Order: sequence, then C-alpha cells, then structure tokens
Amino acid sequence: MARILVLAPPGDPIAAHVTQVARARDVEVASFDFHGGVPIAWDGEAWIAGGQDLASFQGIFVRRMPARGALLDPDPRASQAAIEWWRQGIAQSERAEVAEACLLDLAARGIRVVNPPSLLDQKSAQLTAFARAGLPIPRTMITNFAPAARAFAADVGIPVAKPVLGGAEARLLEDLSDTALAGLAAAPVILQSRALGPDVRVTVVAGRVVSAVEIPSSTLDYRSGAEYRAGTLAYVPHALSGAGHEIAVRAAALCGHVLSGVDLKAGASGTYTLIEANTSPVYLDIELKTGAGISAAIVDHLAGA
Repeated sequence: MARILVLAPPGDPIAAHVTQVARARDVEVASFDFHGGVPIAWDGEAWIAGGQDLASFQGIFVRRMPARGALLDPDPRASQAAIEWWRQGIAQSERAEVAEACLLDLAARGIRVVNPPSLLDQKSAQLTAFARAGLPIPRTMITNFAPAARAFAADVGIPVAKPVLGGAEARLLEDLSDTALAGLAAAPVILQSRALGPDVRVTVVAGRVVSAVEIPSSTLDYRSGAEYRAGTLAYVPHALSGAGHEIAVRAAALCGHVLSGVDLKAGASGTYTLIEANTSPVYLDIELKTGAGISAAIVDHLAGA
C-alpha cells in the first residue's frame, strides 16, 4: 500500500479533502503540522520527524511550511521585549531552514514532494525568471526608489502596485506624491502595467492542466470582490488556447511546482498575460464547484499511480 504524508495545520480543509481522496484510493495517510514544534533529526542518512522516517513515504504533500521570522511582535517600546522578539525570529528562521533542507533533500532522493521549496516562490525572483524565459508578463519594475516609480508610471500610466512578499491585494498606485511614496526606501514594491481581460486561474499538477476557470470580478484584484470573499462566486470553465496551455505549464515547470495555481489575464485571440504562479493554491472551492479532479491528480502523483 502506498503511503503519503500531509504536512498541514489542524483543520486545513484542503489537507482534509486530499486525505479523504487518498484513503478512498487505498492510500495510507499520515499527517502532522510542520509549522509547529515537531521533533526532527537528520543522522547523516535519514530524516526522522514526528516519529516517522520521512523516506518511508512515497510522497509528501506540503500545505504549510514553518514561517521565517517571529510570529508575535511584543511591545517595541520595551527594549527587553524587542530583544526577545529578535531572538524568537532567529529561532523561527532556524526551524524554517531545517524544514526546507529536509524537503529539498527528500526531493533529491526521489521522494515526491508537492511542493519542495523553491527560490521562485519569491515573487521578485519569479518575475525576473519569467521575463528571462520570454514568458508574457506585464511590463514590470521592482524598486525602492521614488523617482524610478514616477518614471515608470509616466511610461505605462497608473501602475498596479503589489507587495514584494505577496499575500496583500494589488492596488492602483494613483498617488505618486512624496508622502505616498515615503515608505518605498524601506520597503520595495512591485509595479506593473495593468493587464486587461478576464482573470483565469489554471491549476497544473505534474505538468498537466487539470483545471482552467475564469474568475468573474469587477475589482482590480478578484480577492477583494464581495462574492469571492463570501464564497458564493460561480467559476466559468475556460477553454485555454494552445498558447495559454503552454504558458501555464512552462511557468509551473520553471518554478519547480508540481502543483501550481497559475494566474493569467486572457487577452484577444487566444493571447494571455502571465501574472504569477502560486506554490500553494487555494483550489478546493474550484474543485467542489466545477468537479475538477485536482485532489485526485495530486494523490495519484504522490502515490506514484
């Protein structure tokens, strides 16, 4: 019987669904939260974590990695609290580094990891790699220099601003005043020309497009739409052109993603603009509403089917 390991926080709905699908396929599933204080050791040969030899699993499904940096910020006005917060951040970074080393080593040994850590999970590195590969991203500037941001806006019009670390919603950078751009020196930003057209989410598993849907939205970032936030959004099946299929598969492969949520903007005549590729896409709503077999494809890959 195939055995897979699910690394996820308690109550994670995608982890629960993948576990259900796997057991229905007679795949044995173990799980723990890699983010927490799981005992882990490498003895020069084997990785033992949570009491398990991780090389005994055919595949490992990663839903959450340990965060880098302290999770709680004590009162910054108290110097002792600030020192303790710094120490906690170092300790948390060390846990994250060991977890990443573990998964990278297991993947190198032939264990199917979905997904192993990748430098291209960092949005800035991802965009530069996409551009170097000739993939059709929006015109982009990554900068911490206000005059450069203004010059970029003068060329492309009102740019879309995104945080370098990702997560927060995109917004239009309409105010280019010194006050509005004062924080740039401390925190660089990703600026892009605005790509028009429907939002398309393509889910790729092991080099195969399993789902492609349009996400109806009247907002710049579909995540800010009321229906999306309420979970009532109806996805529209999208027929990818050959070019769109190639862009999605190439983007996932370039990032080293076995599972990838690739965001495109659909243009005219089967053309697309590549926005990003997500290493841990929140796909379950799409699967449940459209019947796309995303979880089944993940399990089949992990179990070596």
